Amino acid sequence: MLFRPLSLGVVVASVLGATTAFAQIPDHLQCFKIKDAATKAAYTADLTPTDPTFAPAPGCKLNVPAKYVCVDVVKSNVSPAPPGSPDGGAAQKYLCYKTSCPVTQPTASLDDQFGTHAITVKKTGLVCAPVVDPTTCSDMATNGSETDVDCGGGACPACGDGASCAAGSDCTSGVCQAGTCQSQLPEGSVCMSPAQCSSGFCVDGVCCGSACSGLCQGCDSALTGGTNGVCGSVLVGTDPNSECADAGPATCGTTGSCSGTGTCSLYPGGSACSGSSCSGETQTDPGVCDGVGTCVAGSMSSCTPYTCGPTACKTMCAAHVDCTSGNYCSGGNCVPQLMSGAVCSSTAQCLSGSCVDGVCCNTSCSGTCFKCSLAGMLGTCSAIPSGEDPDNECAGTCDGAGACMP
Repeated sequence: MLFRPLSLGVVVASVLGATTAFAQIPDHLQCFKIKDAATKAAYTADLTPTDPTFAPAPGCKLNVPAKYVCVDVVKSNVSPAPPGSPDGGAAQKYLCYKTSCPVTQPTASLDDQFGTHAITVKKTGLVCAPVVDPTTCSDMATNGSETDVDCGGGACPACGDGASCAAGSDCTSGVCQAGTCQSQLPEGSVCMSPAQCSSGFCVDGVCCGSACSGLCQGCDSALTGGTNGVCGSVLVGTDPNSECADAGPATCGTTGSCSGTGTCSLYPGGSACSGSSCSGETQTDPGVCDGVGTCVAGSMSSCTPYTCGPTACKTMCAAHVDCTSGNYCSGGNCVPQLMSGAVCSSTAQCLSGSCVDGVCCNTSCSGTCFKCSLAGMLGTCSAIPSGEDPDNECAGTCDGAGACMP
């Protein structure tokens, strides 16, 4: 028994024809609700529509007895004249059974003699099986729903090459072109279903030599740059099947396009995957991708004699705090601090931290009758010789031991 999934709504919508003058083809169905005396039975079946708009439905449950009989009819005297398509191909008789299938809700735009219909499928309600009259499939004539002598139309066996057809299902090859059954198509031919192809594979709209289901592969020469019908890698920088997500530069992973070698492209080696940073006196350079999916951390370097800026080492100074320990700011540059005895103008210039009497001193040298600039003792805090008091610290003079004489 051959099952064709139909909903009663679609049957009724296609029951009427174009105009009175041309309604000579029994291309419509008149459906009658019936009482069927057949014994109750339940069947399961996988239903695969020839129209790819409607998804295959596995495990459908079909209940006997039949609920409707649909008879092919000729329509006439339609008023007003419908706006849609001309007459279709001849219909035939069907018995329709109540059926339940997994719910899918595809949408489609369908044309008939009443115009264009935007539909949303809610569920499978009926499956209609063609009524087979054995005498019409062997009477050496084209009648009933047959598309050629004793073949086609669903009720009779499929037709061989060269016979008339209305759809691929009318042909043993599955290929109906320009109303004639033709041999299955060779690789590289335009196709709509695998049944049309001698290879059994219809990929990217062409008959393909293989299933061509690998990552970043295609069978259309426009996608691969190769031979039509031969599976190959799609062109670099493309992703026609949306297989490669962009993981983002920070991951060094996939870029969102194919590599041209049957893989997803990765962010190239050397591309930045993290920013530079600087903390204290140490700068960390930007991380870079290694080209195989890993972000390699950047190298670390010392900023000395400068301190860190927001993300990198400073290269000039505006104040002493812009320089590391052991250095001071001079003319916009960080330079080494001075040793004891060197001429100075501020404590920041001196490694000892003390600028006394115009020289860097080994101590703060703050006691009475001490000095850091005595001849022969520059940079060393020493007692002022007896009888002298160059800084007028005593009422008299210094005693040479770091105190005033009475």
